[in-house]
Order: sequence, then structure tokens, then C-alpha cells
Amino acid sequence: MGYGHIGREFARRARAFDMRVVTVSRSMQRDEYVEDALPLDRLHDALAQADAVVVAIAQTPETINLLSDAEFAACKRGALLVNVARGPIVDQAALKRALESGQLAGAAVDVTEPEPLPADDPLWDAPNILVSPHYAGAGSRRAVQRLAEGAADNLRRLMANQPLLHTVSMPTEETRR
Repeated sequence: MGYGHIGREFARRARAFDMRVVTVSRSMQRDEYVEDALPLDRLHDALAQADAVVVAIAQTPETINLLSDAEFAACKRGALLVNVARGPIVDQAALKRALESGQLAGAAVDVTEPEPLPADDPLWDAPNILVSPHYAGAGSRRAVQRLAEGAADNLRRLMANQPLLHTVSMPTEETRR
């Protein structure tokens, strides 16, 4: 979803793995990485055929909660979701329901609403989700600086024997059941 600079880079990498790339965007731009380009009003058609949905679309009034219950229901069962755009594009309560029901097999979100995601937010309890602290897309000078600051902060915490930020807990045999 979205075919600007970030969407195109995802497509380029996906094609390197022989993935079929279908885009949904306002521009419906095609190039050597895109097999089919659909307008936003055909989003459900694209979702029905996708094994993985990458959200890289700009946040505008028309894209807020663009992915909600109806869109997750339109997804191929067991699809994966990756959001590197903006948090408000995905209805997080609907995402949690889609993960809990198994409609989505998993999700990785680098953006949430709000940011950072509060410790008591229900999304943390969703199964098969990876929440990262808006570190994706290290293309800009500011993004590289943010990554470096996060790594330096965790190094300081490690040296001071303090809890690290943004850790990932791997499921154990017991939690997989």
C-alpha cells in the first residue's frame, strides 16, 4: 500500500525474492518491480490476494484507519502485515482482533498511535506481533541519528545494569501452546 520511495524499495526487494508485487496507491505507478497497480478503491481486491501486506502509504484524512475490521476480513487468511507508514493508518483494535482470530498470522509495526505505544496498550497482548520503536527506514539523516541514539542509550543502560529498552521476547514452548 503506497508506492512512493519506501514502497518502491520494498517492491525492489520483494522482486529480488521472486515475489509478485501488487501496489495500491493514488498514483497507480508501474515500473519493473510492479506486476499490477490498483487504485485505493480496489484495496479489498489486493488484500484478498496478498500473502504479505506492506503499509507504506502517506497519512492523509482518507487513509486514517484505512485498515480496519472490514479490510482485515478481506485479507487472505494467514496473511502478514507490516506497517512502516504511520500509526493511525491501521486501526490497532481491529489489528489485535485479526491477530487473535488467526485472520492475520502475524504483524510487524514500526509505527503506532500513539508513539511510543504505552505499556498498558492492549496491542502488546496480541499474539504474533512485533512492535519496534519507529526505527525502520534509516534513509534520512534524522533516522540514522535516532537509531544511533537508541543504540547508545541501550549501551549506557547495559553498562549501568539497567533494563534495556525495546527488547523482543521470543516465545517459549509454554507460551506457544
